[in-house]
Amino acid sequence: MKAAFAAAMLAVAVSQDAVAADRPDTHGMLLVGKNTTFISHLPMFHSPHDYQSIAEVRLSLSGRDPRAEYVADQATTKAKFYTLVPQAKWVLPDQITNKRSFLADIYRGHFERGGEAILEGVTVEIVNVVHFRKFDRSEHANQNFDHPRYIVFGKGGEGFLAHLIRNKPDFDEILEATLSPSATDNRLQAGPQVPLLSKLRPGNSYSTMLNTGSGQERLDIQVTEQIYWEIDDLSH
Repeated sequence: MKAAFAAAMLAVAVSQDAVAADRPDTHGMLLVGKNTTFISHLPMFHSPHDYQSIAEVRLSLSGRDPRAEYVADQATTKAKFYTLVPQAKWVLPDQITNKRSFLADIYRGHFERGGEAILEGVTVEIVNVVHFRKFDRSEHANQNFDHPRYIVFGKGGEGFLAHLIRNKPDFDEILEATLSPSATDNRLQAGPQVPLLSKLRPGNSYSTMLNTGSGQERLDIQVTEQIYWEIDDLSH
């Protein structure tokens, strides 16, 4: 309870400080997950985009099932990734940490690089904030490529790894992975971080230990696919 209360207070503090400094803007997101959907902010190292944010979301659209339509589109087209773009500009920390719902359009591919809109006016409800932090410009970046850390998240048997972004130059990467044991949903809600000796690639595996509060739990990671990789937006 103390940890949860401290996390809540930190989120409020981050939100209040950032709201005072940031301006409303358009914040594109990567959309991943089939049974459970997650959004990952597409960041840059300048305000108001200097945040790494991952959240579990629920999608709805009157008379339709946008989650099922997006999953079916991916099965048909074999598209590698999808992006989600809010229809209105807002202040990122205020919107995410306060779990405010919003309307968005879903694109096959990157919305700014030739992506095609497949769904419009989708209501996005934030269910759980997995990871949220503002970049610290004083943080050293020399470990980013040689000894990366990854945020582990997922639900219902679906697993993902997001590279922990620190300071420029850096990279944004989302990997799909099989996590074992699979009964770790409650452990993944807060996006635990794992250090890796090198960047993982499809077919690679890695074993680590997750801190559970009452002890440690072994986690075996089998990477199945690299969903997203971006370096240009984070090189300066």
